[in-house]
Amino acid sequence: MAERNNPFDVSDLIEPAKPAQPAPPSQATGTAATPERAPERPSRTQIDQLARETGFVSRERPRLGRRLKTGRNRQLNLKVRDEDVDRLYRIADREQITLGEVFERALDALEKTSQV
Repeated sequence: MAERNNPFDVSDLIEPAKPAQPAPPSQATGTAATPERAPERPSRTQIDQLARETGFVSRERPRLGRRLKTGRNRQLNLKVRDEDVDRLYRIADREQITLGEVFERALDALEKTSQV
């Protein structure tokens, strides 16, 4: 029985790696040429100043830091509508509380109104 060819064999398509060539010596000093450096990045304050001068408005929605030690250590994943997520964050931002606190207050309000 004849040996079958591997349909996934690509060894004949790959070129062997070429050895690295040393950098040519610089004519002025006789040492190896140094690669060009990337331009320095502007500082955050320079970026902010340029944004103010040009009237740039960021599309990112500022969010308050929400990493607080609250004693909450359980995660709850929910499928919700985009507008409800926006409402949740808007309430948390307005009240300056965490998302967990918003959830707790919502549960408390529901329990209070449903007690008969």
